[in-house]
Parts: sequence; structure tokens; C-alpha cells
Amino acid sequence: MKFGKYFTYFGRDSREWGLCLVSLDTNPEYSFGLDRNIQKGEVTKFRHAANHLGARYADVLTFDICVVKDPDTLTDQVFSESEYRDILAWFTSPHLPQELVVMNEIGTEEMYYYGLFTAAAPFMVAGRICGITLTFTCSSQFGFTAPDVYTKTPSGSNSSVTFTIDNTSDELEMPLYPIIRINPASTGTVKIGNMTIGKEMAIKVKKDNTVTIDCQNLTVKDTAGVLRFSDLGWSLDDLESIWFPELIYGKNTMIVTGDATFTITCQYPRKVGDIV
Repeated sequence: MKFGKYFTYFGRDSREWGLCLVSLDTNPEYSFGLDRNIQKGEVTKFRHAANHLGARYADVLTFDICVVKDPDTLTDQVFSESEYRDILAWFTSPHLPQELVVMNEIGTEEMYYYGLFTAAAPFMVAGRICGITLTFTCSSQFGFTAPDVYTKTPSGSNSSVTFTIDNTSDELEMPLYPIIRINPASTGTVKIGNMTIGKEMAIKVKKDNTVTIDCQNLTVKDTAGVLRFSDLGWSLDDLESIWFPELIYGKNTMIVTGDATFTITCQYPRKVGDIV
């Protein structure tokens, strides 16, 4: 049995339950989950080299872990029926991806994995349940850093704040798309731009109506749901020019303008593989 780690999942901390993660194998198989398939065209008698269209990951990251009682806090290492029922209810109830947060191997950074526990089996010692072996299936190919949050409030409708976001993603050639929350202090137009790449987004907002921009999924919502183009001050003629904020690898000089508080949340991919 190798190392123990505390974790949080589905809004609960393992330390509250007296639990930790362990590896039962002294020489575990380690997976990065980064197998890729090359996307390319056909080779013909007129084309001797295939046209490359990029590469995509073959599958998402999947790993096995074992949950045991923390030997530092509990002397009885056997699970009662009520205990393992509670644990299994905790792990297997969600139907949509949840946050699994653990410390990295060297203990310097929390890693965030998003996914679901997709299998569970008892770990038996002398006929008694002393652990629960679980399979966690991620919704992506890697883990992520803890969220970096930038909160900026210009002093008025025509005022701007300039700041820097350092995109430290392990995906060096792919932009990162943040989540942006805008809390307007007055009705009007607000803007957010990336001066490093020379692009900007402008939208109309209403006083005290918080707007959330999901840059990855190209949606803008308020508390009532997805906003229409006309609500944002866009027309069909604007379709080709609409830009959702993105961060290239490295330092990005950002600017926000308008009478509002802007909260920008970023999580950076980490190609560290599974937990063990």
C-alpha cells in the first residue's frame, strides 16, 4: 500500500469522513491518458503525402483508486455496512461530471479532475471490507489547476482596467477559454479585450443583472437563461466578427471597460496523468 491523499468530491471533504486515497500496488501502472490519433486525408496516385488536419486525443483519462479509512485518525480499518453504504451513495449518486480535487504527487499543487466514478468494488482482507476500489472516468484527457480568479472594477462607464493573465496551460498551441462574470452597476455597454492579440468583445448589460460568458461554449447567460443576440446588442450582420475572449499561451494583456465588476476565472490543463 502506497501513500495516502485527502480529497474532495461532490462538495464533501474526505477528512470529514476519516478517509484517504491509497495505491494498493507497490509498482502501479501509471497512465498519462494522452494517446492521440492523427487526422489526415487520403494518399492517392496524385498525392503521395497525406494532408494533415491535426491530431485529437483518442480517449479521456481513466484511473483506479482505493478509498480506505485514514490510519492516522482511525484505528478500526474495517468498514461497517452502514459506512460503506454511505460512501457508495456519496460516490455513485451524481449523474453529471463532478470535481475531484487531490494534491499532486509532490504536494505542491491541488489537481482538479472532472468526471464520474463509473465502477466500485470492495477490497477484502480476511473476509472483511477494508477499502473500496473505484474507477474514475474524466470528462477530458488531463487534470486542471485550481481556479485563478481575477476581479476588476473600472471606476465608471468610460473607464478601463488593464491587467495581465499568464496562461500556464500544458496545451501550448491551443487557446484557453475563461469563464467571465459581469455584474453591471448601471445599464450600458461593457467591453473585454485581449490586447496581446488585438481582439475585443462588447455587449449591452442591464444594471444589477449579472451576466456570465462561457467562452468555451460560446454562450452568454443571465439568471433567466441564454441571452438573445438582440439582448446583447448584436445583429445578424455581426455574426462573422463576434469574438469570445481567449487566452493564448503565455502572458496576455487584458482590458475591461465599463461600469461593472468583471470576474474572470481560468483553469489551466496539466498533463500529469492519473493520481497514483
